[in-house]
Amino acid sequence: MAKNHTNHLNTFKTLRLHWYEALLLKISLLSVGILIGANWPAIVLDWATPLLIVAVVSSLYAILVWWKE
Repeated sequence: MAKNHTNHLNTFKTLRLHWYEALLLKISLLSVGILIGANWPAIVLDWATPLLIVAVVSSLYAILVWWKE
């Protein structure tokens, strides 16, 4: 008889990275951002203000979380 088993995908699970793993992730994301900006500058310039707002808000949030710990 088959078991009643469900797999749940936990997208927001806690992940701890070593400093060098976080560095590699940040470098890869920075590289992708530079490539997108270099290849599609007109698209990036149209979205410059919203992207800047997202960057500032997310940076402030990260600083606050880091400061609280």
